Order: sequence, then structure tokens, then C-alpha cells
Amino acid sequence: MGVDVPRVWRHDDGAVPDDRADGWWFRDAVLRLPEVRPERDVLVVAAPPGSGRARLVRQWLRRSGAAWSWISPAPGDSLAETGRPHDAFVVIENAQVLTPGQLAGVIEAVPGAGRRLVLLGRGEVLPPALAVRLAGRLAEVRGADLWWPAERVPEQVAALTGLMVNASVAHRLHLATGGWPAGVLALARTAAPLSAEGHVLAHLTADLLLGDLPDELGDFVLRTSLLPGADLDPELCAALAPGASPAPLLDEARRWGLTSDVWPQTAPDVVARQVYHPLVTAAARHRLSRRGAGDAENLLRAGETVAALGRGPLAADLLLAAGAAPKVLEQLRQAAPRGFRGWEPAHLHRVVTALPEPSWSGDPEHRALIAFAAAIAGDHLLAAETLAVSPGVSWWPAVNALIAGLAGRSENAYGAVLPGFFGLPDNDAALNVLAAQAAGFAGDQGSVARRLAAARETPGRPRYLLLTEIGVEALVSAWAGELSSAQRLADRAHRLAAEAGLTGHPMLATAALAEAEVLRSRGDAPAALRLMTDDATDFVVGPAGGAAPGQARRVLRARLRLDLGDVPAARAELERLRAEGDEHLPPALAVRLALARARLAELDGDLAAAQAGLEAVPLVPSVASALLFIALQRQDQSGTTALMARWPADAGPEDRLRRMLAEAAQALAGGRRAQASDLVNEALVAAEPDGHLRVFLDLPGSLRTLVSTTLRRSPDASHWRRSLAAHLDDAGAGDETVAVTRRELVVLEQLTTDLTHAQIAAGLFVSENTLKSHCRNLYRKLGVHSREEAVRIARVRGWLGASSRGEKVLDVNITQTPEVIEL
Repeated sequence: MGVDVPRVWRHDDGAVPDDRADGWWFRDAVLRLPEVRPERDVLVVAAPPGSGRARLVRQWLRRSGAAWSWISPAPGDSLAETGRPHDAFVVIENAQVLTPGQLAGVIEAVPGAGRRLVLLGRGEVLPPALAVRLAGRLAEVRGADLWWPAERVPEQVAALTGLMVNASVAHRLHLATGGWPAGVLALARTAAPLSAEGHVLAHLTADLLLGDLPDELGDFVLRTSLLPGADLDPELCAALAPGASPAPLLDEARRWGLTSDVWPQTAPDVVARQVYHPLVTAAARHRLSRRGAGDAENLLRAGETVAALGRGPLAADLLLAAGAAPKVLEQLRQAAPRGFRGWEPAHLHRVVTALPEPSWSGDPEHRALIAFAAAIAGDHLLAAETLAVSPGVSWWPAVNALIAGLAGRSENAYGAVLPGFFGLPDNDAALNVLAAQAAGFAGDQGSVARRLAAARETPGRPRYLLLTEIGVEALVSAWAGELSSAQRLADRAHRLAAEAGLTGHPMLATAALAEAEVLRSRGDAPAALRLMTDDATDFVVGPAGGAAPGQARRVLRARLRLDLGDVPAARAELERLRAEGDEHLPPALAVRLALARARLAELDGDLAAAQAGLEAVPLVPSVASALLFIALQRQDQSGTTALMARWPADAGPEDRLRRMLAEAAQALAGGRRAQASDLVNEALVAAEPDGHLRVFLDLPGSLRTLVSTTLRRSPDASHWRRSLAAHLDDAGAGDETVAVTRRELVVLEQLTTDLTHAQIAAGLFVSENTLKSHCRNLYRKLGVHSREEAVRIARVRGWLGASSRGEKVLDVNITQTPEVIEL
């Protein structure tokens, strides 16, 4: 890059460009920096290109009214001009082109005798040692002080371009540019600001960020931009830019504002390293692409160097970009015995899918390798398609078995022993973990415990298998109702995944499912649904019906939709599951699917269909409870007695709760209210430690009312009891199953007053016995035994709107009846 004669502007020659500077937004404290720091004689304005730093300084100069000089040196210039003696401000634009020696000379020559030096640059203008020596004399403005916040984007775009953008477009502009003013304006000036954003930003960043770099630095940036930003270090830079001195050039890149730490709006984990800002990387790659096909030779050399350093994921990226598919396959082959430890699943999946199929499809070993990598990354569909034709390799049966096991399919035989190819110190450990997962979805808790105990006898298991192991244990605990234990296990799985760099690994799917089941059992259906709609840990559905964890997530999503009252969404979820094939679900999933469909049938008013669906699955306590409640609705006393006689054995705390509540429901239906109350009290005491709520919300309306009444009588209710009472009130508000006549509603309105029964009867022109008859009907339908309880439940269900407005309701259909003597 050539050396230009420096441009020198004076305050009185009108040479400083205007560029509509008054329309640019700055924070008031920044604009008044020379005024609030009058004792500082060196002012530094260091911000990335396009941030408006020159506009800010021009506003300072115009507002000051003092004499000033504006000097714009070029790289390599001697900088003989340092302003006139009577200038109040001497501005050095593009200060990053000056060497540390030149900067020290300017600082020595300019300030003093009322003169102040303003260094205007695009990055880290002052070297750290020089900044330390200027302590007490230095005042700085950084890039974060000039950045546009999102809410100011529409105003600034309108002021500087005349375009009006709505809040939605402004928000997307801000996200696309990170609040970079020049980037926002570049996108706003295009006719279709969002569709062409990549092209416009690429040109803009290339010109603004790389346009005036010195030759050596510019070439270094272009070459090292081939590396991902987080992996930039001197050793790798030397591989990409032979003959360069990486350490001083990286320091120079920082002085020129090319690294993330001198840019605002950058994630903290990126700022912590000396790496290029993402916009700089994009600009460099854009320039490289305009030169042709890219520097494949450098990429190949860097990839081989990185591979020799043992950094397989980065080496695979570089080799893939260089078009060296065989060398990428070699990196995958070396990583496979370690279970691809150190590879992010999403990154592994990108590498596998980016490899050209002809590079591996003709070799059975390579096909099996791609299938194994795809299975570890969670893409079981790709794994199955890759190995549609069984390759003739000795260890293929083990690969096929492992893929099936990871997919959660219930298979008793996993093939021969897993070979050393998988890097397992004891092959039986993997087999036991996979068998435990299959047993968990089958509902066989005993087998799960035995298999996991056997697996734990082997130390050094691969981390992805350990995540599966913990997730299975968490899910079994959640389904048994041991909510606190399940939550601790799920938290442990996520913590281990984060420590190993496996966040988002598909092996976390079972742990995430357990966490969602805990949230549902504790009554937090919205949070559980949010967790289940996050596909970060979901499995790809395979051709043989899909993975059991993925199917379990679908069933749980449907049940959560039903919990939230979103019947159409639940129905659609179940229909999608039926279309994908749900005939061969593991027993535990089949039970949960039958419960969801039975509840949907109940909402449709088809109790016979609900009962038939439940009778087709194993009789576990949750199914027995649902069948009992259906029998009570149909007033089938013999059916309820038979169900209680063959009640299944309890498998955990939730099953014991269901048994107590089922006995309470039967007692209440038989008129034994005292016994029902005692059982409800026992259930509340048993449920509180783990925070069970959902089991109470699934009760029939009359029993829910009894639970609510019991909770209201607690003088010192805990937070959990108050929460359960609130949930029960919400559930009661949506219950429309009780048919209340217009006459009974009129009576109910009058029960909210302080009038006696005799006074209410007189006001309605009926006998007191007739009124009592209406009250008895109301109490029976609402499942209560007092006037106060009836009024409270009616208010919850929204039946007392008229009384809340102070209106008196009369029903002309209530006719006067003769007195009736009750014996």
C-alpha cells in the first residue's frame, strides 16, 4: 500500500467534510468529553471503522469555536506537520498507521501551552506501555460509546438516509450488524435491506476494514482468516502464513481494530481471546473468494500441521476446505476409537455430511465409519441409509448393533462383542448401558438397575455412554415419581456434558426427557413444553419407527398440550405419531400414549373408547387410576370394586399416591366422606416432599374439590400447598362437566348474599323447602357440603358474574309451590 502526502485541514478553510454530522447519534457524555475532562491534554477516540468517530470529533471542533488542525497521515509518512502553535486542538486521524516511536514523538511535541492532542484511530491506538506513561493526562472514548442501541436504529436510519423502517425491520438490521452504524446504514440503503444483507455487508466490511491495511498485515489477515476465530494462535498462524512473525502481527492487528476485544457487542467468551472479530473474518473470506478458488495449498499444509498437533476437529475443517477428503476420513478414523471425544456433535455432523459421498461410499470400512460418526452425532437416519447395504467388514454387526442401541430400539441381541475400534476398555459396559436404556423404555426397573450396576463396574467408559447411563436412571426415577432424585441426575448429566464439551449431544435426550417429566409432575407444564420443543437434544427419526427417546418426547408433548387445554395441538401431535408408526412402542411408552388418547376421548365425551384404549395396555397404577375414574363417571360400582381388587403393585412414590387417591375417590362416591378426607390428607403429606402436583390435577372434579377444601383448612399452609390450591382453582375454572340448571344458578346468586334461606325463598316467591331442594342439588353436583364451599367453587368457575356487578337475578320460571312437610 503506497505512501500518500498527509492531508492537513484548518478550522477556517472549510475543508473538513460535513457528511450530515448533526444527524448522527452520540451519548451526551461522550460528546462533552473535552469539556468534562479539561485537565486531560491527550484525548483518544478509538473505535472500529464505520462507528462515526470522525463525525464525533468534528462536532467537538465546531462546538469549541477554538482554532484546530486536522492531520491525516498515511502509512510510512514521517509526520513533519504537527499543527500551529496557537491551535487549541491538533487532531491526528488514522493514528493506527503511526509507529510507537512516532506516537511518542507527537505526544511529546503537541500538548502544552494550551494545546490538546486528539488521536483518532480505528483500533487500539496507543500501545499499552505508552498508555501507562500517560496516566493522568489521557481521556479515552471507546467503540461501545459510539454504538447504536436497537431502539435508536429507526430514528438514525430516517435521519441519515430518509428511509422509514418499522421496529421489526430495525431489530433485524441491528442483529445482522451487531449495532455497527455503517453496517446498519448499508443494509438500510438497499432496496431490499434484508434479502441482500450478506452481499452488501461483505462489500462494506471488506472496504472499510481491510481497505487501507499495510501490505504485510493485510496478507497475514487474509491467510489467517482461514482458521476459525477461536483457534487463532501463533503456532497455527505460522502454518498458514510461512515467513511471517505471528506475535507482532497479531499485536498489530489489534492496533488496527481487527480483533474482537476492541469491538463492542461481542460475546464475552470471544473477547477473552485475541481473535478476529466475525465481521473481519467475513470480510477477509470475501476478498479471498474474489481472488478465485482460495488458497488450497495453505489450507492443506495448515490442516496437516494441526493434525500433527492432535487437534482433529480443526484439522478436519481445514482439510475439508482444501478438498482433501481422504485426509478427513483419516481424522475420523483416528477419533473413532475414542468415541469422538472432543468433537461437538453438531460439528461432527457437519463434517460427515459435507464429505462428498463418492469419497467413502465405495469402501465398506469408510461406510461403517461414516455410519458410526452419524450415530454418535444423533443422525440415525443417515447412519441407517449409509449402511443400507451391509458392508463386508468383520466388525459391522457390532456397528449395526450399536446404532440400533443408541436409537433406543428394544433389541435383545446387540450382535457380537464390540471390537477395540470403539475404544471401550470393556465391551460389556456398552452392552449393559444399551440394554438398560431398552429396559427403561420397556418399564422393567429391575433390569435397569442390574444392567447399570454391571456397567458401573467398568471404569473409563466413554462420556457419551455415561450420559446415556445417567439419563436412563433419571428417566426411570422420574417415571417412578422420585422427582428430586430424577432432577439431581438430570442436572448431573448436563453438568458432565458441559465439562466435556458435549452440550447438545443427542445422548442427553433421555436426561432432558426426565427433566421435562419432573416439571410436568410438579405442575409446571409450560416450562416442560418449552424444554420439549427445544430440538437441541432430539433424535432424528429413523426408518424403523424412530428412536424411543424421540417417540417419548412426542407423547409427552401431547400430554403437556392436554394439561394446558390445547386440545387441537395435542390431537395433531398424536396423529403425527400415529402416521409415523406407533404399533410397536416399548411398554412404558405404550402406557403413556394410551393415557393421552384416553384423556382425549374423555374430552370428546366417548368414555367407551377411553376405557377400551386403556384396557389394551398393561394394568399399571396410572392406568388403573384412569379406569377407576371412568368407572366412577359411569356409576359402575362393580367395576370399581373389581379394579381395586386387582390393583397392581406399587413401583414408586407416584404409584402409592395414585392408590391412596383412588381409594379416596371410591370412598367419596360411596358417601364415606370422612374416610375420603383421611386418605386425601395422607396423600398430601406423602406428595409434598417431592412436590407432586399433576397427580392431584388429574382427579375427578368431586375429589379435586375435596382436596381443595382440605388445603383451605390448613392454618399454616406451605408454599407447595398454596401452589396446589391455586392449580386446583385453575383446573376447576375450566370444568364444564357439571350440568347446572338456570334455576339453580339463580339460587346460587342469592347464596352469595347475607340473606337467610327463608329470606331468599321469600324473595324468589318459592317455599323454603323448594329452596332447600335446589341447594341440595347444587351441593351434590359441586361435591360440597356447605353454602360457603358452593359459593367459592362457583366463583372459581366464573358462574357468578351477575352478582359481582351487584345485580339482582330473578327467574320467572321458578313457580310458587305449596308447602311440603318433610318427615
